[in-house]
Amino acid sequence: MPFKVVTKELENSFLMIPGFRIKSRVVKHESTIAYRIEAEGKSIVFSGDTAYCEDIISLANEADLLVLECSLPDSLPSSNHLTVSQAASIAKQANVKSLLLNHFYPQVENEPIEKIVKNIYSGSLRIASDLMVIEF
Repeated sequence: MPFKVVTKELENSFLMIPGFRIKSRVVKHESTIAYRIEAEGKSIVFSGDTAYCEDIISLANEADLLVLECSLPDSLPSSNHLTVSQAASIAKQANVKSLLLNHFYPQVENEPIEKIVKNIYSGSLRIASDLMVIEF
């Protein structure tokens, strides 16, 4: 390769790249890290796989957009993934402006996700789809 590749393992870290601030936190799953990216006065938080935990709530605090997994219906709680109500509760507690849910297991696909979330979280809600583009 004509350039050097540098790999940096992140856990609970803070990184400055010109124009960007990146924070990372280990969340409750098997070696999963969530990220907060800030640039031009906006913030996006991406959870990856996680169970309900305070680390994702604090990382997402006042974010413009929270991209959060929503793998399971409330009737199938897990120690590694979020249910619909847990995802909504995280968004509410973190007071995020907009919530984008993704990572749906087949068991949750027939649930009234929007209705359940709106009973808990009053901000903007989007349901992710393949090749979705978000502008804000």
